[in-house]
Amino acid sequence: MAGARLAEPPARGLERRAKGAPLAHEIRPKAPETRRLRLIEATLQAFDTHGLAATSVSRVAALARVSAGNVHHYFGGKDGLLEAAMLHLMGELHAASLALLAQAQGPLDRLDAFVEANFADALFTRPICRAWLHFWAEAPHAPELARLERLNRQRNRSNLTAALRQLVPLDAARDLAEEIAATVDGYWAQRAQATSTITPAKARALLRAQIRRGILAGGGDLQASA
Repeated sequence: MAGARLAEPPARGLERRAKGAPLAHEIRPKAPETRRLRLIEATLQAFDTHGLAATSVSRVAALARVSAGNVHHYFGGKDGLLEAAMLHLMGELHAASLALLAQAQGPLDRLDAFVEANFADALFTRPICRAWLHFWAEAPHAPELARLERLNRQRNRSNLTAALRQLVPLDAARDLAEEIAATVDGYWAQRAQATSTITPAKARALLRAQIRRGILAGGGDLQASA
């Protein structure tokens, strides 16, 4: 799954803008970047509505209201669209993680930031979870998707272990990191189903409780981590 990276938090606060400088929302994005984003969003919409097999370059182009030539120009075809969409979602998860990590005060806070980012209301949605299922299913057959999936998986395990080893012995930290990552994958797969009742709030609560049980079972002290 798509998990969020536990990176260093950004500096807090906003810099004062120079007199006369435009605000961020006043700066219009460049047309090519806007068109690329529109195509990525159309790809995710097509996955949700039609599934991977029925998603074609022409269908994505129609949803984005551009010509099929634009898709080939920016992405080279369907495989390029898949890769770009996966990178886009990985970036969204990473950005959510950075925003939450800015408030983290210790290893348990960092683990909670991981949970909050992976089950954020805006990201833990049925369409996005369905897109991830398509990525997972296609990765064994697409080298670049496989590389991205492997990078995301290794990064999550590594960063989870780094936070957990401050709370429990290393072997226990590694085992718990695997358990956490597998639980996230499972909830994302469940959320993708039409009959799923799992919500972002429920997923967050369940995984937070699981992490705390795992820390205690591994000999950790929750009070010491505060």
